[in-house]
Amino acid sequence: MKDIQDILKAQQRLQEALKKKLEIDKNINRSVFLEPYATPRTEQKGQVAVKRTTGEQHKAEYQFQKLSFFGLQTLTSILLILIRSAEKNDPRIVDQILGLASELCEQIPMKCLSSSALSRDTNNLLWKSLKPLANYMHELFLSEDQIVIKHAVKILLSISIAKASLKDILPILSKLIFNKDDIYDVRGLLLQMNDGLIETINERENRMHQAVNRKASTWSADSDSSEDEDENEDEDENDDEDETVDDDEDPYYGREHGDNTTLNETAVNVDSSATSTNDSTIEFDDRLERALNNRGQYARLGSTGKFYCGGTLDGPQCSCCNGKCGPTSGCNCSSCMLLDVQKRALSRGWLVNRDGASARCSRQETRTFYCGRKVMPDDGTSDGYCGPTNGPQCTACQKLNQQRSGRYNQIWTATSTNDNTIEFDDRLERTLNNRGRYARLGSTGKFYCGGTLDGPQCSCCNGKCGPTNGCNCSSCMLLDVQKQALPRGWLVNNEGTPARCSPSIPTTFYCGRKVMPDDGTSDRYCGPTNGPQCTACQTLNQQRCGRYKHIWIGQ
Repeated sequence: MKDIQDILKAQQRLQEALKKKLEIDKNINRSVFLEPYATPRTEQKGQVAVKRTTGEQHKAEYQFQKLSFFGLQTLTSILLILIRSAEKNDPRIVDQILGLASELCEQIPMKCLSSSALSRDTNNLLWKSLKPLANYMHELFLSEDQIVIKHAVKILLSISIAKASLKDILPILSKLIFNKDDIYDVRGLLLQMNDGLIETINERENRMHQAVNRKASTWSADSDSSEDEDENEDEDENDDEDETVDDDEDPYYGREHGDNTTLNETAVNVDSSATSTNDSTIEFDDRLERALNNRGQYARLGSTGKFYCGGTLDGPQCSCCNGKCGPTSGCNCSSCMLLDVQKRALSRGWLVNRDGASARCSRQETRTFYCGRKVMPDDGTSDGYCGPTNGPQCTACQKLNQQRSGRYNQIWTATSTNDNTIEFDDRLERTLNNRGRYARLGSTGKFYCGGTLDGPQCSCCNGKCGPTNGCNCSSCMLLDVQKQALPRGWLVNNEGTPARCSPSIPTTFYCGRKVMPDDGTSDRYCGPTNGPQCTACQTLNQQRCGRYKHIWIGQ
């Protein structure tokens, strides 16, 4: 019975909607409202608070808008009659009529025809009044008279800007840009469009900052209640460390726990196409905070950006380390390597070498790791890059090659069981940035194109994007964010380390590495929640509102 009632209600709603649509179509050419007064859509959704007006004010507003639409429809009708009449009888005055019409249309305020600011009925009525004029301008645009075409373009551009429709604006602009023979005086329209875009960007930034502040306030309120939990966690950590010492001394530990070395199905899944447009999706601490590896030990980032737990290295011992996992640099245990792979959301077949660079085997050399960085000696035997397809390897990748079949064998086989799913060159190969320049990885693991740095200049660089280290242009920074699959709100500092602002200080970047001086003022980590920053993150802080502003806010 309930299902039947729901069906009847749905039918009734459909009939009402159809009736309303038929009434709109029937009265589409009327210069009067179908509603008592125009109601902005933002008011209907409760997004904008408006003052209440009296019944007399409503009536006056309705009459004024009714008269405005009547005048607009009358004006467009007269214009069309004049132009068509002049074409037949006296073509000489067509230019004058179109000139006056273009000046008139240029005065239409931006967004006044936007469907986002008007109710559906009001928008239909207003747009339908101008649609005959717009259609006729499209016809004139195809004529052979260049003077007529210029006027038609200005009128069409004016109407498109008033609609705030990029779908209509971009085709017109593309025709203007690639027209090398004629000159169009549309500076006023472009300035108007630019002002509208700036206004939209500022509104979006304000919403984003308000969301950040709200979330920061929430974190601050919750911090007091979490202090007791942190103390209990520290006690548990000490107990875990005492227990794992015995595990490390047990030669059967690796055999008993080897099955744990598989990729976590719930590893980070991030969107690489945008950054911090929505604060609710910013991942603050997933890649930088202290994490528990699958051996039950807490690990943190070292100076290389790799995870280290300080425990005993498992698997075959290498000659380059002291048998310990970090705690600051060098090789790490298989459990911390698994954290590296998971936290960076690396594809199948990838590992992280001892320098902290992501690496994989190439299609030609399926057993040889390359990181793609420009770190090879300038001895004439290579182009300076470690691979990324063939050729010599850097020292860190040579070491990774030896460890692949030993310490990291289970991780590598778990992630590269199917050769067809390995992503070989997505993060390492030469790539075209959005400025049309080819970029490659420098010694820092960041992308550089060698072009001129855009935005405010910094004192630490020579004004060039790389080509080996230092700061990069905004186009190459966008490649860094995309290729490393960074979450929203993240950038990459000039030492090649991903960084983000903390929840408690939403405008201060931290990379979480252990790179701070041992001067007793901190725990030597750059953040990751508060406290001092490393030099690279300090520079990134300065560039956040300049060169990289639109990447950070997701424009």
